[in-house]
Amino acid sequence: MDGFKPLLPWRGTTICGAVISTALEAGLAPVLVLGYKAEVLAEAFRDRTDLVLVPNPEWESGMVGSIQAGCRAALAHWPGMPGLLVAPADMPALPVEAFRILAEKGLLRSRAGAEPVTLFAARKGKLGHPVWIPAQFIDGILALGQDGQLRSHLMTRPWMEVQVDSAAIFLDLDTREDYLANVEKD
Repeated sequence: MDGFKPLLPWRGTTICGAVISTALEAGLAPVLVLGYKAEVLAEAFRDRTDLVLVPNPEWESGMVGSIQAGCRAALAHWPGMPGLLVAPADMPALPVEAFRILAEKGLLRSRAGAEPVTLFAARKGKLGHPVWIPAQFIDGILALGQDGQLRSHLMTRPWMEVQVDSAAIFLDLDTREDYLANVEKD
């Protein structure tokens, strides 16, 4: 990438800003975990009162540490929450509807007292993002070691696919080519 990926321009905002805006549009309360270049990201979003910023000083230990930091922050800010959604900050094309569908289904299951299950956004049998994680599974996530893999861990627990009619649930901007190929698309 030619710059700090989360803050690269994306359709009138930044890559990370797009994910945050989508979560807000879906009626959610986003938590942004700050890892690499935390101070740069914190400065970019310092005026956002609609966002919880969470430092993860051990970001070099891997993605699981960031997920754990986000889980701890969510539990601290919203005790008794039924669950949370996880979405990578480099997936700016995630559709609002994906967040809404998973949040609604997760909340309905929780209110009905249904068995807790992870809900994966999916399309044509392939799992994508975002992912709904019921609150009952957070202790297991917090217990994962640094080499733990969130998806592998969640797949050992009950889970379900939730169909989302958008290939954007897979669009992860990992390379410069991914970014350039998608930054101007509508």
